Amino acid sequence: MGWLFGRKKKEEIEELDFSENEYSLDYVDEDAVYLSIDKGIIEEVLEEEKDSRNIDKTSYIENCCEQMAACSKRIDDAKQEYAMVNNYLNDIQTIESLEGDKKRDLHYYAKRIKTLNEGKKELKQFTTKMPGDKYLYMQQNEDKMPTILKEMKESEDLCQQIKMDLHNIEGEKFALRQEEAYAVRMINVVKSIFKILLLTMGIIIVALFMAHFYMDMDMRVPIYGTVMIAVASFAVVLVLNQKYYKEMKIVGMKRQKAVRLLNKYRLRFVNAQSILDYTYEKNGVKNSYELAEMWSLYLSVKKEQEAYEKNNDELYKTIAAMEDFLNGLHIFDASVWPAQVDAILEGREMTEIRHTLNVRRQKLRKSIEFNMNTVDRYKAQVKNVMKKRPELAAEIMAVLDRY
Repeated sequence: MGWLFGRKKKEEIEELDFSENEYSLDYVDEDAVYLSIDKGIIEEVLEEEKDSRNIDKTSYIENCCEQMAACSKRIDDAKQEYAMVNNYLNDIQTIESLEGDKKRDLHYYAKRIKTLNEGKKELKQFTTKMPGDKYLYMQQNEDKMPTILKEMKESEDLCQQIKMDLHNIEGEKFALRQEEAYAVRMINVVKSIFKILLLTMGIIIVALFMAHFYMDMDMRVPIYGTVMIAVASFAVVLVLNQKYYKEMKIVGMKRQKAVRLLNKYRLRFVNAQSILDYTYEKNGVKNSYELAEMWSLYLSVKKEQEAYEKNNDELYKTIAAMEDFLNGLHIFDASVWPAQVDAILEGREMTEIRHTLNVRRQKLRKSIEFNMNTVDRYKAQVKNVMKKRPELAAEIMAVLDRY
């Protein structure tokens, strides 16, 4: 039921206070409200980027700023949603605190709406096709549903694309590691060849000199030839050694670039998946296909429902009267309560709604804390770079000013 409380208001939302209040559900299991965010990712991001910072400090600072900007955007969005959920919880408190005539009037509207809805179900029997609460949810969000569907599908495609990109970058990173390891092996091989040549040529030259001086043999030509061969061999070894050192350095730089790109995409995936998971719960579906099916069914039911519109005048009038009554109580969103008359009439239903809203709020809080911690960590890294490299302070400040 809680996903009915998901429509954003146009009014400006005030600054939030994230302290616990009487609606907090301390007994909610941690796993039940977890956002599917791997909190160790940021640790891995910062750890893997350590050897990358020596390549290009400006690029690293720009990368930090980009990540902080992305996290700040998510924090702002989550705070707005958090404020809206708090407003719905305040509405519940207002409704539950009603007494006397106001409580009787609200229960009258709720019972009347429930009776009219039951008659409506019997008349058209659309409950066999679509549950009433989902029908009303689609009805309330009819204008926005095409946009919601489009955005949900785009978010799913984005997550899938990021997954593919992560897979490709991981593959490239692995290949670069193999190339780097090969270059290191070849450098060691070249060093071994150099040592063997040095020893061999040394022995040959010593033997030739001994034959020349002690055996009265003219060994000048062989000595000169051996020396020339040794010089040529050492030159080849030196060229190979420089070649593999250069390859190792280039591959290392490419791998470090891949690491930075991989970390950037990991963070994008965490936030994209978090938003998508929350959108699923908010709309009460598991994927965009399920929401599209629900939307298609709603359109069919709506077309069927149009034939019975004349019989619904009293229901609409009662709903309008109930909303006017709730607006008089300064309820944040009166339009959702005609779909929640069971909650008004039964405390158990209201408790379930409160529980759902608290779960949503806890998830939002975790998302906000996660992104705030991420921003703090990147800020600390920027400060650390400025502290260790004060000569780059002006350049770093210029990068920060751009963001």
